[in-house]
Amino acid sequence: MKKFLGLMLILVNFNVFAGYDIVQVKEEKRDGKELIQEIFYYACQHCNEIEDDVLNWKKTISKNTIFEKVPVAASPKQKMAAKHFYASIFLNIEEQFSKRYFKE
Repeated sequence: MKKFLGLMLILVNFNVFAGYDIVQVKEEKRDGKELIQEIFYYACQHCNEIEDDVLNWKKTISKNTIFEKVPVAASPKQKMAAKHFYASIFLNIEEQFSKRYFKE
């Protein structure tokens, strides 16, 4: 682990990560409205930390915008969490469910 951190420190010092490309993304629209998607995973600490801020921000977006959350589903454990998420949407309890799921 120390070797990995040392290598990362060296790479950052030489600005290896400074190169980037601007990606042109086609604007998504659904029913004539702008679409914003939040990609998240319940076990992600960063997703947990910004959840309240995202919910507060969601209240301020225009009525011409659709906001939807999209769970990560790359592993069997993540797929199960995604199933739980979509079940909570179906039951119309997603906001309360997500708060409790993030805590657990």
